[in-house]
Amino acid sequence: MMRSVFAALALTALSAIPSQAASISFDLNCVIGHPTGDGVTCGVPSYGIVTFSDSPGNGDVLLTVNLAGSGEKFKDLLFNYNGSAVGITAGSGTANLLDPNDLSHAPYTGKFDVGDLSGDDPFAITLYGWNSASNNLGNASTSDSSNVDLLLSNFQVLDSLGQTYLAVHIQGMGPDGCSAAGPYCTPGSTGTQSMNAVGSNGAPPSDDTGNQTVVPEPASLVLLGTGLFVTASKLRRRQS
Repeated sequence: MMRSVFAALALTALSAIPSQAASISFDLNCVIGHPTGDGVTCGVPSYGIVTFSDSPGNGDVLLTVNLAGSGEKFKDLLFNYNGSAVGITAGSGTANLLDPNDLSHAPYTGKFDVGDLSGDDPFAITLYGWNSASNNLGNASTSDSSNVDLLLSNFQVLDSLGQTYLAVHIQGMGPDGCSAAGPYCTPGSTGTQSMNAVGSNGAPPSDDTGNQTVVPEPASLVLLGTGLFVTASKLRRRQS
């Protein structure tokens, strides 16, 4: 009897251990649109990270932007999507941001699917997928028949030129006179200049798209075992 109770308690406690959210991250390590409209120069110092995470659940995706500096702003964030949704909204907005292969970031000539988003660094917003582009976009529920699950793999897509996963215009940088046309602005700097535009050609690690189970630390296991032992001891006393 006691063994059964102990086993049940152990299974209950272990089942409460949460799963770690999966994510994919894109390093802003490319300057795009220079010296020609289809030009891409990668391997430059990172201007920041853009991350897609399934942490919200319900098939929604959290998009975060963390630039290399502080006090910077960005605008015209464009990225790609190849899933089944015909509409994508962000946050409480009702505008459909999905316009496949029809969004551009001049002077770059490549086309993107989703955009545009703007904000201050750091930035976070939830993306929602929809099965129609009608007026119901952006309603409060993300689990009704109008919703489509967004998968992280849906965003691992290159632009129409096959060169960058996304593009963004970063503002508030220095030194004076810097730009994406050169000389490049310094990542993490502050000033009055901007980089139009920055992208990423780095393929995310292939294992980032799978949910990972959190492994408890040894101290947590000790506490768990102690609690189970105490509970089992109390039950034994009650039965004797």
